[in-house]
Amino acid sequence: AAGAAAGAAAGAAARSDAAARPDATANDHWLTIVIANGQWFGGAFRIAPTASLDDGELDLVAISAASPLRRLRLFGAALWGRHTGALEVRTSRLSTLSLHFDTPPLFQADGELYHSANTSLHIRIVRQSLRVIA
Repeated sequence: AAGAAAGAAAGAAARSDAAARPDATANDHWLTIVIANGQWFGGAFRIAPTASLDDGELDLVAISAASPLRRLRLFGAALWGRHTGALEVRTSRLSTLSLHFDTPPLFQADGELYHSANTSLHIRIVRQSLRVIA
């Protein structure tokens, strides 16, 4: 899951800040929301094919609710990064994002599952915060 910043719980109703996501409605329902700084998620999915570890931005990939058959097709396409053109998929690049839920959501951060203590998640990238020594 290298590069995955966070993924919100499946089936959640999320509202995002208007400044970060002007196309989001007040009550969008999502199958999954992934905020990534790298292309790969879960070791197999090229969930954010345009993401770059060193560009100082996060890539948002939100997949809206879909039928079970459509979900299979979307996740199959995500193996190769070919899902981003689907009608159910919204993508965006940003440096900060706030998501607001009706109840405290479950979310993953770098492969670890957490339960939020409140109904909002605030995510931001800290540019050049890690020094890699080779």
